[in-house]
This record gives sequence, C-alpha cells and structure tokens, in this order.
Amino acid sequence: MEFHKFIHDESQVKKFISILAPLKGDEQYFVSMSARNKYLTDEERKFYGLGRTEMFARKLVKKTNRNDMTIEQLYMRTLKMMQVSEGGYTSRDGKNLPTKCMVVYANVNPVSGFKALKEFQSKISSLIFDTCTDPSAILRVQTLDTLLMNCYQRARSVKYLIDIDFDMPDEGIDVLVKFIKQIKEREVEHHIIKTRSGFHVLMKRDTLKFNYTELVKEANKKAVGRFGKDHIEVAINTNEMVPVPGTMQADFPVQFIEI
Repeated sequence: MEFHKFIHDESQVKKFISILAPLKGDEQYFVSMSARNKYLTDEERKFYGLGRTEMFARKLVKKTNRNDMTIEQLYMRTLKMMQVSEGGYTSRDGKNLPTKCMVVYANVNPVSGFKALKEFQSKISSLIFDTCTDPSAILRVQTLDTLLMNCYQRARSVKYLIDIDFDMPDEGIDVLVKFIKQIKEREVEHHIIKTRSGFHVLMKRDTLKFNYTELVKEANKKAVGRFGKDHIEVAINTNEMVPVPGTMQADFPVQFIEI
C-alpha cells in the first residue's frame, strides 16, 4: 500500500517542536495539510479544481490529564496520523491529490480552546437565528466541524514567536543575511527556516527590545526594489503559520538553516 509520507527528517521536526512554547491550561497547537494551487500547472489547476487553496486534515496537538506522553510525542503522533494511504487526500470531486501541491502547516504559537469555543458559540447562535428566517440555513450544520476548526486556527493564545516571512528567491539571500546580522547584534533569539518559496525567521518575542518593524520595512524595500512587487515580500506573517521543518512542501524538503 502506498502512503502519503511527507516527513523527510524527524530530527528537524523535533527541533521545531522544541522551540515552541510549553502548553498551559486550555492551550493547544494547530497543524494542517493544504493543497496549494500555485504549485500546479495551468492544466493541472483545471483538472483538480482546487481554487485558491484547500486546507484539510486539520488537527490539534493537546495535552490532557489522561495522557502521559510528552508534547514531542503527541506532536509526532499527530503528524504521522496525517500520513495517510493513497486516496486519503482527494479533490472535491474525488481525484487523488498529488504530493507536488501539498504542504504541512503549523501555527507557531499556541491556540486557546476558550477563545475558539467562545467564537464558535457566537457563530452557532447566529446560525440558529438564521434558520428562523431561512430554513435552508440548517444545511450549514453539516459544516460545523469545519467552522469549529476555523475558530481554533484563529484563536491565538500567547504570541511567543514572531514570524518574518521572506517570500523571495534564493538570489536575494543577502537581504536575509543583513536582517539576521542586525537582529544578532541586538541579541535576538531566532531560528531560520528554508522553504520552497523563501525563508521564515522565527524570533523569540521576549528577546525583542527594539522596534524590529523598521528592519522588516527596510528588508522589504530592498527585496521589492531588486525583484519587483510580483510575489515578492518581506513581512510579518500575521497568520503565524509556517511549513513544518522536516516535512516536504510541494516536494521541497523544508529545513532549518544557519546564517
């Protein structure tokens, strides 16, 4: 039986897990699979009909009183559960999705169960109200699981890590090198992730003692000035989701690098 195996280096995945904040109280970690249209050819886009993006296999890594496993063990187990057999991931009309368009994403900061459920409760109340005037609204009940996971994805608990996304070709690595030099001079704890489309710099928030946004703007101006505005950007990643180091991103091995 063929499996969709996306973990290429467990040691890299475990390093990623080790830099995450410990979970407290109602906190959990959010991970998901996505099929990205941008990694397909024009012909393949028409064939699979993904739209702009398709997120699925959304999971929560959580610690309970009934589980003696470590966060590393729980996280690894969750990722391995997502490595399904052939045919486990399909398009809306049942076509097997190719690995060349698939990415494993993770929120770098924990999410709050309380915040997620509060938003979910509000949306459920609106749905109940809608059914009073539009009986067909009851059909949306079939997607409540998706709605709940959307709430979890947005329910950040504490901002422990700040992610700077360098969405640019490798030829612009000197822009990244200068940025890293500047934050090293200020003793900022950080980690660099190489992805298919650029780099992510994860900075530990409590080591940031200056206005780092000016450095981000400076780096973005330099990158855009060299490569143009088309798909080029250096910016704070507000959704805080990154491809997981040690996994494959559209057949590219995501990994930590040192500069």
